[in-house]
Amino acid sequence: MKSHIAGLIVGLTLTSFAQAQVVVLDFTATVASIKKEYGTPESGPAYMMNGALMSAGYTLRGTLSIDLNTRLPGGSAMGNYSYAFYEDNNGVANNGTRFSVDQTGYAYSSGPKPGTSFGVFDHVPGTGSDQFSASFMNGTDPANGKLETSETASFSFEQADGKMLGGHNADGLPLLPAALNFAGFSSATLNYRFADYINLPGSSHINSGYLVSANITSLALHSTSPVPEPSAYLMLGAGTLVLGTSMRRRQRQGRKD
Repeated sequence: MKSHIAGLIVGLTLTSFAQAQVVVLDFTATVASIKKEYGTPESGPAYMMNGALMSAGYTLRGTLSIDLNTRLPGGSAMGNYSYAFYEDNNGVANNGTRFSVDQTGYAYSSGPKPGTSFGVFDHVPGTGSDQFSASFMNGTDPANGKLETSETASFSFEQADGKMLGGHNADGLPLLPAALNFAGFSSATLNYRFADYINLPGSSHINSGYLVSANITSLALHSTSPVPEPSAYLMLGAGTLVLGTSMRRRQRQGRKD
């Protein structure tokens, strides 16, 4: 009986492996402008940001990863319009982004556990625009009197005729997109913020802060990969353990016979 239960656990786990998906998109973007938001004013148009030069016209290349099983805290469906917000603040989902700058080699990565939020806004085609946004935030751990960093990368995609999205859950809320058709976008942007600051007892002092605004010039599907949930690993381990115990018991009984 136990072996049958264990087999069922393993089978269900493998099914969950196949259902969980992460969509990875390749993108390129061209820096449109840079603004120094904090710190000593600089003349521009190029800025020394985090030890590397950043200037309008520079090319960014990277990836955007969307875990289709990211938690859905809420949303609403009304008439010809619906929206949903997805978030992951604990690093449970497999979301993230990274990019590098062709001209300087400057590189950014959201890391393995970024604070993640997605916004999905869907109109019935012909009644309004569809929008999809993705935001990733990460930084070094704060320590009093030590220079720390904070980085945020935010994507925004819009299609004017409402044909970018379409999938909905049982409550009528729009799903995270499993694909995005760049050719139909009316706008596609990436905003990257970098700041370094010093934590002092009772306050923080921002040393410098920059906003890099870029226009996305290409977006293509890189891969769609099944990724197991952490709970699936536990289920698989439990099923394997029960199967192993059952087999050893049978072997001992066979020797006695």
